[in-house]
Amino acid sequence: DPPPPKFMVFFDNKKEAEAASRFLASRVPLALRRKIPWFHAGMSKFFRVEEVDRFAKGETWGLAATDSGGM
Repeated sequence: DPPPPKFMVFFDNKKEAEAASRFLASRVPLALRRKIPWFHAGMSKFFRVEEVDRFAKGETWGLAATDSGGM
């Protein structure tokens, strides 16, 4: 099966973004759960840069993010 189209879903706060990421990840096979990370300003700058790169390369399917993801 081909991967789904890339997506970003925005939330009002970090707690909601993390909960949504966990929920979405719970709907896919265990081996694919890292493909839907959360993304917010509480993450390290290194993590945020790496996740944007992974998203751009198609290594992740989507991001559950706050609008202040720190980028």
